[in-house]
Amino acid sequence: MEKTAANKVRSSKQAAKMVKQRYGGKVLSVKGMKDKSGYRVKLLKKDGHIISVYVNAKTGKMQG
Repeated sequence: MEKTAANKVRSSKQAAKMVKQRYGGKVLSVKGMKDKSGYRVKLLKKDGHIISVYVNAKTGKMQG
């Protein structure tokens, strides 16, 4: 089950910080969705895997 944030995600910087705290590694890129529904964060994990995580702007829920 995914955890949700109490506050809205208001910036790409905030989305990147949330994903980095949860998964560790290095943020490669952050893209805002055109409809402003959230952010797509691409992350290089410490084990060398690249993952893409979607962060919902309204709820803070992470998927991916």
